[in-house]
Amino acid sequence: MSVVPASHSFKTPGNPPSTLGSNYERHKCPRYTMTSGIYRIRNIINQHVYIGSSWDVNSRHAEHFRDLRAGHHPNKHLQSAWNKYGGEAFVFELVELCTLECLIEREQHHIDTCKPEYNIKRVASVRGFPKPKVKPARERPTWHRLIYGRK
Repeated sequence: MSVVPASHSFKTPGNPPSTLGSNYERHKCPRYTMTSGIYRIRNIINQHVYIGSSWDVNSRHAEHFRDLRAGHHPNKHLQSAWNKYGGEAFVFELVELCTLECLIEREQHHIDTCKPEYNIKRVASVRGFPKPKVKPARERPTWHRLIYGRK
């Protein structure tokens, strides 16, 4: 497992290096451009972790910390730990980059091996994947329905 601690830089081909900083800077999003991968939110005081996956790590990072700061994160266990220890105790770490096809499989692998304390569900899910754009079915004009009684 390749973990990028908060104090190290992260660089991949095609992406500029980004540093996961400390304090408030740590809660700002490094500029990954639509990078899919596995991440974890780690409590540096007791080493408890939350493991997740996202098709866009940057957006997911921002969403987690925005909800935690606002006090309405959907994971009540993680939220109560945030309230108890404060935002300074948590770091967002990129664990692994992977393609969309293997995202859930790799997240499940990390959940099984790391046994994260803050994950309520122990099964990886597809929440947050971009929804495919579906064109609405062509609707017949009103006059057509009135005359023929069909859609």
